[in-house]
Amino acid sequence: MSDAGAGRRIAAAMRANLLPGIGLWTVAAAVVLAYYQAPATRDAFAAVSGWKAEHGYLFSALANALAGGVLPWLIAAALGRGARRADLLFLAGLCAWRAIEVDTLYRLQGWWFGDGTDAGTVAIKVAVDQLTYSALWSAPTTIAALHWRGGGFTGAALREALSWRTIAASWWPLVAANWMVWTPTCAFVYSLPADLQIPLFCLASCFWMLVVLVILAPARR
Repeated sequence: MSDAGAGRRIAAAMRANLLPGIGLWTVAAAVVLAYYQAPATRDAFAAVSGWKAEHGYLFSALANALAGGVLPWLIAAALGRGARRADLLFLAGLCAWRAIEVDTLYRLQGWWFGDGTDAGTVAIKVAVDQLTYSALWSAPTTIAALHWRGGGFTGAALREALSWRTIAASWWPLVAANWMVWTPTCAFVYSLPADLQIPLFCLASCFWMLVVLVILAPARR
């Protein structure tokens, strides 16, 4: 893909979802501010934190299946973006699995760098998140998964989905958009205590999957 073509796809994705994105960034900032500045919200945060602590990976999977899979599908359908019924279960499953990965990443980062929310710790975690997990694993596997779905889950579609040509065609547009969306989002996420990070991640996943579906639309049949 040419640089011009990649740039057009990035720009199209961001234009299509600019208002939802601004809204979710605003909500993410409001969540962090409320946690630290609004004592009246502490009971609600404690309840969510308790659910996450009690149910662990199950909470992460179910919350992101809804926020990152079901809600974006419903929004895409309402906006007439060609959402298919067969995509609903697939997106929910993909997002549930992705949440388990991200939950593991957050736990590992807590072990490696501690659970501090100071600027230095947050910056390190954001860098590791975006430069390794997101760029080298999450983006390629998302491209492959959606391409495979677009090909009807056939063996031929899987081989094509895993090919360098397929992944390379969409990798840079997706990674560039990922960095634009998730760099500030991750800073908000890592600014919260560990048991509140996944809930905020799930909230942001709704917007992100809308961006992904626009960027990878040419790969879906």
